[in-house]
Amino acid sequence: NSRVLIDRVEGGRRPQYSLPIGERLPLYPGAAGKVFLACDPETDLDATAADLAPVTLADGTVLEHSAVLADLQDVRTRGFAISVNERQFDTTATAAPIVDSAGRILGSLGLSGATAELRDVESSALPSDVRRAAQAIGSRVPPAN
Repeated sequence: NSRVLIDRVEGGRRPQYSLPIGERLPLYPGAAGKVFLACDPETDLDATAADLAPVTLADGTVLEHSAVLADLQDVRTRGFAISVNERQFDTTATAAPIVDSAGRILGSLGLSGATAELRDVESSALPSDVRRAAQAIGSRVPPAN
């Protein structure tokens, strides 16, 4: 029910907020965690949304079961997640699962930055680019014995 950041590469200007490496964080809200919840085909999204709700976002918005479920279904359909001001105000992120050849989720690959600098991430190529990079990483993982 949690995730841990194991590595980070910072480019350009230093962000106002960076997740601390090694800190345990909830899977929801936030793009990197949502892919763990939504992209495992064995996960019952309705039950997961029920367990999570209500969720309070950084701006104080409260998401009830139906909103959490719709978000997770959207992530599953698209194969990536987007988070705008969910975990941290003025932070936008997109993430995709890293999946091995057996279909197991090994991790997530994400990109985040200031919301003002990542305007219109929904309509940009960024989420698809992150998804392709995550797929490339996963394809290089040797099958488990």
